[in-house]
Amino acid sequence: MATEYKLEVQKRDQYGKKASKHLRNSGAIPGIYYSSDSKESISFSITKKEIHNASKSAAKLYSVNVGGKARTVLFKNVQYHPVTEEILHIDLYGVKMDEKIQIKVPLE
Repeated sequence: MATEYKLEVQKRDQYGKKASKHLRNSGAIPGIYYSSDSKESISFSITKKEIHNASKSAAKLYSVNVGGKARTVLFKNVQYHPVTEEILHIDLYGVKMDEKIQIKVPLE
């Protein structure tokens, strides 16, 4: 089984451009959680330090506690600033460990 890294995220209640800008100025990154078995999405924030530590862990699967439930996730999409390459937004995709999924992997 693949190794999992535990991410610490905080659920957020404020949405929109102004709230996201305030989060980024305070050192956090806004994100959203999607699941294959639910139509609902959950907004969260995560610290830049936490993302940096997760990228150094070399894990492909991550364990998060979003909305009061422990979930296994993959990074679905990461948006970067075009000039500074700073992370602007993160999309996490919830996976079930007993079901197959299809993902696209770029070849280099």
